[in-house]
Amino acid sequence: MQVFKTFLKIAKKRFPSVLLYYIIFTVIVIALSKIGASDHETSFTATKADICIMDEDDSTASHALSDYLFSIHNPVTLKDTDTMTLQDALYYQEVDYILTIPEGFEEQLTASDAKDFLQISMRKDSSNGYFVDQQVNEYLSSVRLFMAGGFSLSEAVTKSAEALSEGNDTSILNIEEDNVKGTQIGLTYFFQYLPYVLINMLLLGMTPILITFNQKDLGARISCSSLSLKSKNTQITLGCIVFCLFVWLLFILTALFIYGADSLFSVNGLRSLLNSIMVLLFSVALSLLISTFSLKAQSLSMIANVVSLGLSFLSGIFVPQYLLGKGVLAIAHFLPTYWYVRINSMLGGMSDEILTTGKYWRFIGIQFGFFVAVFCIYLVSSKYQKRSHNA
Repeated sequence: MQVFKTFLKIAKKRFPSVLLYYIIFTVIVIALSKIGASDHETSFTATKADICIMDEDDSTASHALSDYLFSIHNPVTLKDTDTMTLQDALYYQEVDYILTIPEGFEEQLTASDAKDFLQISMRKDSSNGYFVDQQVNEYLSSVRLFMAGGFSLSEAVTKSAEALSEGNDTSILNIEEDNVKGTQIGLTYFFQYLPYVLINMLLLGMTPILITFNQKDLGARISCSSLSLKSKNTQITLGCIVFCLFVWLLFILTALFIYGADSLFSVNGLRSLLNSIMVLLFSVALSLLISTFSLKAQSLSMIANVVSLGLSFLSGIFVPQYLLGKGVLAIAHFLPTYWYVRINSMLGGMSDEILTTGKYWRFIGIQFGFFVAVFCIYLVSSKYQKRSHNA
């Protein structure tokens, strides 16, 4: 096991730099996960708008509509009702929404929804105005629905007001994902940024060790010994496994310490762990492939940054996938981290996609396929490198 021991000795010498990367990246990842989790816990405030209603119909239906809107918004009375006064009131934000109910509204409502019959004025940049307009649409639709069910107009307007008023609480409502606790949301963001860390750690930590063993002079000295090529490759593979598991377990233990066993070992937590293993395998294959090239430390650092940042930005690790353009997403489909992020987003409830067992295993299989492809390229490159050394 001389080669394996040598591998560990070299890894031990590089341990301080690897630990430094671990600390820096861990602090960044934890900070980003905390920020992401706090942003995810959003709130919605249904505020009261200032509205003015001019009832020219003076009927049961018009009175019911006015009473409904005034029950959930602030009524505003304007001294004059000419066009200039109304425009000034909207311009100076004295009122958010002006509704004029023309004569004949009740008859029109009996025949149709009467929405187009109403005269509405509001600022185009007023969210409150659009909010009130939507409530008017919902109210009229509800009235028509009750009337279609056989209720009279007076009964329909009463039942519509009662039904819709139940959903118009103006207090602050906290919106949380179903079955997703705060710690689980934080864990989702932790795994979101984990590929960037793993790729960097393995490229900057393990690849230099492999490059050392791939040096022509060292390879020649090992070949002259009694150690067989199979034993040498087995020991180097064992060293890679130990190194990779050590790095991966560092982050998993960190997640366990921060978010607890209940979140990490839940069903979604275990799925996230398997998802992270797929990224680990791809990172190992990528490190093996890059190690076949004789690179200097500066070149290796540049490649590691380009690869990790490129995969992170194109796949949706740093920027949500729904914000990426169609062209970027088309390219991202050919990256394993894209499928990793899709799984992680569904597990954390940050995606509109519904997670199914078939979809989960299909995306896991795609990532494993990327690992196999990169590993096969490594085998070809390694074989070519050995031929060039022997030449």
